[in-house]
Amino acid sequence: MSLVKGLGYFVKDQKRSKFASIIEKATEMGAYTMDTETYTQHVLRLVQQHCFSKKMRNDAILLHAIVEMRHIMPQLAKPDGDASAYYEDIGCGVYSGDRGSLRHRYEYLNQNIVLAMIERRIIFVTFDIEDYGVEVVDNKNEYVGHSTCAVFVPRTMNSGQNEYDWYDCYYINSHGQDMNRQCEFDVIVSNRRLRTYPFSESIDVVFMKGYIKYLHQYSKAYTGKVTPITYDGSPEHTYLGTDLQAGDGHGVCFAYPLILWYYFGRYFASTRTIVTRTGHKVLSKGSTMLKNGHLGEFVELCFSDFCPSYELPQVGYKGKTYERAKAVDDFQTVIEKQNTLFIKRASGALISFLAQSFFKNIIES
Repeated sequence: MSLVKGLGYFVKDQKRSKFASIIEKATEMGAYTMDTETYTQHVLRLVQQHCFSKKMRNDAILLHAIVEMRHIMPQLAKPDGDASAYYEDIGCGVYSGDRGSLRHRYEYLNQNIVLAMIERRIIFVTFDIEDYGVEVVDNKNEYVGHSTCAVFVPRTMNSGQNEYDWYDCYYINSHGQDMNRQCEFDVIVSNRRLRTYPFSESIDVVFMKGYIKYLHQYSKAYTGKVTPITYDGSPEHTYLGTDLQAGDGHGVCFAYPLILWYYFGRYFASTRTIVTRTGHKVLSKGSTMLKNGHLGEFVELCFSDFCPSYELPQVGYKGKTYERAKAVDDFQTVIEKQNTLFIKRASGALISFLAQSFFKNIIES
């Protein structure tokens, strides 16, 4: 059997790719859909088995959730802000088994998260949001979907003879700092009318804070005690860096959580060596970067392969300091100047990686 080729192997072939071809292939593979049982979702579990570090092969779990915000956000806009009845109905796709014998199940997201927390696993959740925004198409209001993700990482602190366990939650929307402009949620009332719900912070942060509150309630009801989860919407827990989708008019947001799953599995528990103009640099483990509050830098490093002409300032360099805000803006300027090349490299390389014969042969055998 041939060896699996890494995602970075396919970057060089994307310059002449056409978005229409990328979208067509993504649709055929089930990447450009909100279904939880597809070729792509099957391959993502094979990626874990064949591309991840040993720790992440054993400890990580991938859950693919489908979300309808139009039921949740109006409840969160009320003074009591309780959307429990809708959070509890969020479903997710789960795979179990090994290699070609992977089996799909569709279950409740909250139950799978809490069960994984009991086992102290690292939990990666992709959120396919069916109604993140609204666009007018043929003079009619239509919901527009978006894909984001969250990572739940177990933590332990020893204090004398006592041990304290909790989880840190990290939320990632590929729009990064531009996510802060999305502080209103629209519900379609008719073909021409909307009802708008304003919030004091981004709808992503409001959604996640509400969901974490619900998970606290659910974990107590399910296990008899609350599993503490830290999430406060800050840059340490929310990706507020470069808008990695700057200039995207093709709707390839689906690619970003899947790319993050790949790099997260490879480098969360392992160091990474990159080539720079001044030589080889060894970056800190992703787990170290997140624990030290550098979520933004870790996410941007996951996408640095798709922008080889630009050398990111690396927080992973020992003793390296830089101005974070300037680094975020500089990287976004480079992406915007490249027009759609960065987005094409990222989405095209992902689809080619997932479609390679190594994975096809396993699934078809």
